Amino acid sequence: MFAIFSLASAYSHYYALVAAGIINLLLLISLVIDAKEKKQFTCGLKAFILSAVVQIVLYIPWIMYLLLQVSQVSNGFWIGISFPGTIIEFFTFQFTGNLGDTTYVSNILAGIFGIIICVYMIYLYAKNKKESNEENKKKERNPALLAIGVYGLVILAVCLASLIIWRPVIYARYMLCVTGLFLFFLADTMAKMGNKKWNILIGTLCIAISIVIMINLVQSNYDVSNQAPLEYIKENIQEGDVILNGNEGSGFVIGANYPEHTHYFWDQAVWNVEEAYKAFGTDMHTVYNLDDFKDFTGRVWIINANNYAICDYVLENFENAELLEKKEFKTKYKKFEYTFALVQFGDVP
Repeated sequence: MFAIFSLASAYSHYYALVAAGIINLLLLISLVIDAKEKKQFTCGLKAFILSAVVQIVLYIPWIMYLLLQVSQVSNGFWIGISFPGTIIEFFTFQFTGNLGDTTYVSNILAGIFGIIICVYMIYLYAKNKKESNEENKKKERNPALLAIGVYGLVILAVCLASLIIWRPVIYARYMLCVTGLFLFFLADTMAKMGNKKWNILIGTLCIAISIVIMINLVQSNYDVSNQAPLEYIKENIQEGDVILNGNEGSGFVIGANYPEHTHYFWDQAVWNVEEAYKAFGTDMHTVYNLDDFKDFTGRVWIINANNYAICDYVLENFENAELLEKKEFKTKYKKFEYTFALVQFGDVP
């Protein structure tokens, strides 16, 4: 079961791959120490070696994609780092889900909430260490310490990876796949060493914060403003219309709702995501320049976020393009912005 879930996590996300690798390595060290103490090749070590070989063999098919994606990221990627913004976001996200402009509680409150929990954990370990140094007490602490240790090593590993390829791959949201390690550390520590009254207080605070987050999340996800862009395109799109969008991505949201229309993604940054982005529509095409539109005749919806850069480019570089309509929308959900530009290529009917 451990081998199956290790492999499944490795295939699901690269941060999880790092976590699975570290956990497997720690387990190997533990089993080797046990075998050395017993002076025999134990059944546990045999079983682990077999499961490790199976994991490695079954992950080999993905190795070439891993190397390909690493090379792509090294050529350029969208993740940016700022100081101290990235550190603050990384910290607050773990406790509240705040990410970028998407904040469910104020970052000040999120920071205070996180600091309270961290201080409580430090207090419990400091108090426990003073009260008892018995061997069984130390062993009690091991599961939680190993969990937070792996969690910390994942962060260290991605920091090192960022330095090696000289491109940031540190992003708060990516830690979601290893959040279970952090939660286990909190739960196990509080259960074994926590003060009952303080545990209840911390638990109540967690529930209160969670309720506030959930209310804000639901309000954001189901706000009427989120439907406005979809209603606009529904009222105005015609049979045969084409959808063109860029890297900002708002067009994908629209395109996924209209799979019967032809979609073009202008991959200006050369992300090499042609195969993956076919998931956004049954007739999705990735292009690296817009030369195909020079001889095109018909209506094209240019959908972007924040600006009309693609529309401006088209109008400046294509004599056969004429702007018919522009419209902007801002939604409460993730504060997405949509800019619609309806352009006629060729003669206007």
